[in-house]
Amino acid sequence: MTTTPEPGRGQSVEPDSASSTSPSLETKSSIDSSLSIWRKTLNFITYTPKRCRYDPSNPPSFSLPLNLLFAFAGTFTVANLYYNHPILDILAHEFNVTGERASLIPTLAQTGYATGLLFLCPLGDVLPRRAYVLSLILFTATVWLGLCLTHNFNVFCFLTFLTSLTTVTPQLSMPYLPKGGIQEVEN
Repeated sequence: MTTTPEPGRGQSVEPDSASSTSPSLETKSSIDSSLSIWRKTLNFITYTPKRCRYDPSNPPSFSLPLNLLFAFAGTFTVANLYYNHPILDILAHEFNVTGERASLIPTLAQTGYATGLLFLCPLGDVLPRRAYVLSLILFTATVWLGLCLTHNFNVFCFLTFLTSLTTVTPQLSMPYLPKGGIQEVEN
């Protein structure tokens, strides 16, 4: 297949008599339709209802219910890192490993969290934050199902690392807080 230069770049384009233009048009239209499918999917995932969109003339207030919502969301999300501490002996017994080997679980949890802070938090400035946070929460909840169902210690360690990696949602949610902070609660 011969490539022809793009028109408008100082060269004229002449159709190749040996090749038909219809396959390239079909290929281009299939690429365009697949891109439109991806665009439609992205628009569906990142859709924000009008009542939830930011309105500069009427910024949201930081009310007590909103404060409690962020407090509970941050607490229960970051608690993923510490759920395994009180049950390390039980985990060692269940997986038939030594206590020393079971201590690898909280180490991997903290390592995953640090890795998430380093690599996933900066993506919050690039990706649509609402969809990004929701997808991280969905992924974390799904991987937690795997943690509950696995019987292999190495798989448990890997899934612990993954859940801790995606436990950075409180740091990504903080920019949603309205300006003015807690003073608005008192008013």
